[in-house]
Amino acid sequence: MRFNFDKTIYKKEGIEEAINQFNDIAKFKITKNNNGWEVQLIEISKDKQEIIFDEFANFVLLNSQNL
Repeated sequence: MRFNFDKTIYKKEGIEEAINQFNDIAKFKITKNNNGWEVQLIEISKDKQEIIFDEFANFVLLNSQNL
């Protein structure tokens, strides 16, 4: 599962905070690209994938706005 976060909307610090909050559910890999950051979820159980998709993205957005 991958997320792409555009640097014009999302702050890296918001992404990192979300990763810290969700690290007990999955392992994450963050990579910088031309438009922002790609976050890859690895080692996540199938039953958690559907739940985390929207929640993680929402958490990143909220944290990026608060920085």
